[in-house]
Amino acid sequence: MRRPSSYGFRSPTARWSRHPNIPAEDGLPSLLAASDVLGTGWFGAVAADVRLGKTVAVVGDGAVGLLAMLAAERLGAERIIVMSRREDRQKLALEFGDEIVEERRDDGVAKIKELTNGSAPRPSSRPSARRSR
Repeated sequence: MRRPSSYGFRSPTARWSRHPNIPAEDGLPSLLAASDVLGTGWFGAVAADVRLGKTVAVVGDGAVGLLAMLAAERLGAERIIVMSRREDRQKLALEFGDEIVEERRDDGVAKIKELTNGSAPRPSSRPSARRSR
């Protein structure tokens, strides 16, 4: 016996479930990609123990870094610093963050210490988001 199907989903309750605005098949890969980077950015912020009033330095301005910035904002970070070198991404990053650090490695750490009055970011278990002490 074939079970009822609704919008291509097969389950015993499919005929009673609602699936509003299911995207066309060509839009589904974009949603899958968004769900991947959003989860990674959120996990980085949570792993870094981002919370209300904290200062956060996000290493990287790619999709995961930008979503880590959004996650940090949602988790209550007071100040978000992003390490970025690309001008087009810096403009976007400034919509979500407060400051840009272009330096890398030791110079980047020194710049963040300067911006945070001497406190260096403490590494999280993932490199996407870091918090200062």
